[in-house]
Amino acid sequence: MHDPNTEAERLRQTIREMSDQIIRAREREEQVLGEFTAMNNELVTLQRRLAKNNAELKRTRLEAEQANEAKGRLLAVISHEIRTPMNAIMGMAEMLEQPGLTDVNRQSVGLIRDSAALLIHMINDLLDLSKIDAGKMELRREAFDLHVILDHSARLLQDKLENNGNRLSMLLDERLERQWIGDAGRINQVMLNLLGNANKFTQDGQIMIRVKPAELEGQGENQSLVRFEVEDTGMGISAEDQKNLFTPYMQTDEGGSPEYGGTGLGLSICKSLVELMRGRIGVSSEEGRGTLFWFEIPLEPAVGQESGNRSVEALRAAYAEQQPLQTTSRDLSVPVLLVEDNDINRQVVGMQLRKLGLQQVDWARNGLEAVQKARENTYALILMDHMMPKLSGAEAAAQIRTEEQQLGKPAVPLVAMTGSTDERARRQCMDAGMNDFVSKPVHAHALAAILEAYLPEKTAQSDRPVLDYKTIHEIIEIQEDGSQELLALLFQMYQEDMPDKMERLHKLLQQGRSAEAAAAAHDMKSGSLSLGVQEFSRLLAEIEALCKAGRLEQGLHTFRQLQPAYEEACGSLNALLESQE
Repeated sequence: MHDPNTEAERLRQTIREMSDQIIRAREREEQVLGEFTAMNNELVTLQRRLAKNNAELKRTRLEAEQANEAKGRLLAVISHEIRTPMNAIMGMAEMLEQPGLTDVNRQSVGLIRDSAALLIHMINDLLDLSKIDAGKMELRREAFDLHVILDHSARLLQDKLENNGNRLSMLLDERLERQWIGDAGRINQVMLNLLGNANKFTQDGQIMIRVKPAELEGQGENQSLVRFEVEDTGMGISAEDQKNLFTPYMQTDEGGSPEYGGTGLGLSICKSLVELMRGRIGVSSEEGRGTLFWFEIPLEPAVGQESGNRSVEALRAAYAEQQPLQTTSRDLSVPVLLVEDNDINRQVVGMQLRKLGLQQVDWARNGLEAVQKARENTYALILMDHMMPKLSGAEAAAQIRTEEQQLGKPAVPLVAMTGSTDERARRQCMDAGMNDFVSKPVHAHALAAILEAYLPEKTAQSDRPVLDYKTIHEIIEIQEDGSQELLALLFQMYQEDMPDKMERLHKLLQQGRSAEAAAAAHDMKSGSLSLGVQEFSRLLAEIEALCKAGRLEQGLHTFRQLQPAYEEACGSLNALLESQE
């Protein structure tokens, strides 16, 4: 028999234990709850910090982007402001570089030209580096001729190679296609840099260009890996210097010496350009035993496509090679408008244009003047500075195009002269309706290329008769006494009416009213033929046909020949009448 006291004590003990367990469980629950609360608070704090950090990162990124944009704008302005006076310096150097100079004078002019070219090269390097850093460097995709690119690079360096006593050889693998699709300009830029370095550090040696196929991992059906090599027999590069060769502003001990000059940016830019083209670049060298630079890029064969080089680009290539350019196939008597806010540049470019043979060069100081002059006159070409007060070149071009459409006038070729190498600035000009652009400093050969591309063709001269004497004789025979009174009377009426009719025809052509202009030309032609005015009538018939075909720009060009033909016809008729008195 159990003792009730013992059982009660055991029960109390059990209750105490259970109470202790409950208390401990509650304590643990409170501890866990406290830990959870602390963790939750910490999580909330972290979330707040993360949100704050994200906001700061976003703000920092925005500030960085704005800083890059500001840097790009600043560099564009600096580039324009530096290139503007450089345009005058290099332009005047070209004007001074005439046959018959003494050796001393020729050397002085060459020093001016070469120093200016070096400064422009340094500016271009800085701008390219800025674009690459900002991720704004863009590639073009167009068909090009590989042989033309390599030949162009070799021609550009020909004089410098000869000065250093170096021989250049070229070996192209016969398995390679000739036509490819890629960015020919950037490939050419890399080649020129590598060739320039090879020549700079080689004296009385050999430089070899090799181009051959390379193995491309994962090569698609439409892609090939092409390897370009430039090898020289020069001084070579130490293993230590090779480690930092493609780092911006880093140069070898020899390369950084005043004897060789340079900014230390060329190879860094080459590496960035090659990688942008999804390729790779490298070097193999040993001190005293020459250097081999190479790069490999994937290219697509241009099957069934013509080279993307337009006529203007081909002409600019001729300029770069310093080949003589002729504009003899173009009509240099037509009026050209030069728009430039810098007085010195305006004078220099005007001198260059006149040296190329242009007879009529009008000018304007800013975009507003350009719009007004284009409204009031007919020009065969407008050369317009990009950055100007009152109206920029792009704004003026857009306004000129708008007014041409409103008046039905033919579009005059518009070419921008820009000191900016920023692709956005160039695209802005093209979007505004410009046809082309030339970079400052503007060389005479570049201007010649523009004239050759955009001026109308010269009208062939001939010995066409001014008067139709058979018609004149028939007029005289109308009178039985054979006098010239009727002819004199008709000629007087003709002289009274024709100037007003020519003025009206000119306005109709300017306003683009082709049907009315064709009818006016036809009426003038008929009246002229009835009086025996032959060459003047032929020109009117040409204008009539051009108007009917909607070719008003050519019609305006032909109209410029009317006044001289009219004056010649009147002179011949006057001489005929006076001889019979």
